[in-house]
Amino acid sequence: TLFRSQKEHKKLQQTVEQGTRRIAEIDRLIEKVFEQNASGILSDERFSKMLQSYEKEQKALIQEVADSQK
Repeated sequence: TLFRSQKEHKKLQQTVEQGTRRIAEIDRLIEKVFEQNASGILSDERFSKMLQSYEKEQKALIQEVADSQK
């Protein structure tokens, strides 16, 4: 039905918006941990683990957003 289609479209739009915001947030977080690592606040090991985690989440979000826009 038309109502269901509009509801699904709105949900997909929300998914895209939330995903896009989180992707940008992850970019900022990566910059922050990079700066902390460069200044010696964050160890290389911790930096590596955090970076891997952020990149994994961001990659999944990018795919989710792309799939939602098809």
